[in-house]
Amino acid sequence: MRSAQPDPHVCPELSYRVSSISYMGSGVVFDAVAAVQVAVTDLLTCLDGGELAGLPDGELVEVVQELEATERQLQTRDWAVLSEVGSRQVADRMLARSPAGFLARVCRLSPGVALARAREAEALGQRRTLTGEPLPPVRGRVAAARRDGLLSDGHVQVMLGAFRELPAQLSVADLDASEQILIDAARALNPTELARVATALVDA
Repeated sequence: MRSAQPDPHVCPELSYRVSSISYMGSGVVFDAVAAVQVAVTDLLTCLDGGELAGLPDGELVEVVQELEATERQLQTRDWAVLSEVGSRQVADRMLARSPAGFLARVCRLSPGVALARAREAEALGQRRTLTGEPLPPVRGRVAAARRDGLLSDGHVQVMLGAFRELPAQLSVADLDASEQILIDAARALNPTELARVATALVDA
């Protein structure tokens, strides 16, 4: 007897728990995700076990910063995922209408959060021509800084918002310079502070 096929229009329940993932698939991608899950579980066990208590203040601060940078790097997973979803038209088959709708449905995100993540993936992820040839990201400098863990999603939203407001006739050189100014500022500023720099840049 053939097993029933899942309805592609129905969002499946999430297949993971807080402490472990149960996979139906196999291969390099599944193995890599499983390795991350194991590493995260080990890390949380270490942190919950009181290991932080033995660290000097300076090392504790360093741990916090490294954890934040790692989390930011992992957030860039959407770039490749949404590119693949788009190339296969998975969102259309799930009646999600868009990559943002796909994320909102599959990951149970609010529409605003899903839209921000989809916009980031579109601007910072690798692109492809109609024949499948790779193209660099629209905003390559921001993409590199995000991939390195320098920028939070809040920083990226501020930057992409500023780029949308810059004059259309701005030269490539001036646009690249504006991009670098915002990245350099983000090294020391939070997104709220960076927004003031972005506003001044747009109004200049």
